[in-house]
Amino acid sequence: MALLKRKTRKVLLKEVHRLVRKHGSETAVGLITGFLTEFIAEAMLDPGKGSKKKKRGGKKKKK
Repeated sequence: MALLKRKTRKVLLKEVHRLVRKHGSETAVGLITGFLTEFIAEAMLDPGKGSKKKKRGGKKKKK
C-alpha cells in the first residue's frame, strides 16, 4: 500500500468496504481481482503513457 498515495488508498478502502457490505467478501474479492486485472492489462497495452519527459529550457514570456 505504500506505493499508492494516501488519497488513493482512502478511496480504494472506501470502495472495498462498500463492495463487502453489498456483495459479501467472496464476491468483493472477485470484483477487485477483475478490476486489478483490467488495470494491469491497460497499463501493459500503453506503457509509454506514464513516462513522458518534461521540456527544459526556453525563455520565459514577459507579461
